[in-house]
Amino acid sequence: IVDFSKTILNFHEAARLDSASPDIQNDLVCALQKSGRQIEAIAFFNSALKLDPSFRDAYNNKGICLCSLNRYEEAREEFHKAVKLDPFFFVSHLNHALSLQMLGRFDEALKSLNQSIKLNPSSDLNKWNKATLLLLLDQYEEAWPLHESRWKTVLVNNRAFKEPIWLGDSSIDGKKILIHAE
Repeated sequence: IVDFSKTILNFHEAARLDSASPDIQNDLVCALQKSGRQIEAIAFFNSALKLDPSFRDAYNNKGICLCSLNRYEEAREEFHKAVKLDPFFFVSHLNHALSLQMLGRFDEALKSLNQSIKLNPSSDLNKWNKATLLLLLDQYEEAWPLHESRWKTVLVNNRAFKEPIWLGDSSIDGKKILIHAE
């Protein structure tokens, strides 16, 4: 676990010295959020948004914070604001989709994921999230190929084996297979 205490103190001091900077407020709340202080972080997100109501990243980060508190409808609203401010920022579409998925609004989530993929087709995280949603919707034929993108994401790519992954595309006759949880 990373200790963000000094970082938070430094950002508090920076915010005191430059109280008109929404960027400093946003950086402070990201540190608060990473240290598990979500409620406090939301108050600072609101301060940052008062300073700059068009601050896309603050809406997006506030949405992430609200998701961590299981407040998905409020998170969806924040992600929607970020998407409205910058319809070309694929991350807000991705996060919007995840909040919609948590609310059980799967068709809308799929549309938002597709938009995120359209804006950034090289993002493996986009593809993996779409695969997860498609698996949830029993759309296996489309989901499984996308699901392989998980190996390229930072979230899963911690595999410490030198041997290649077997994907079922070659014979294993006479070979040994190590089955390992992801």
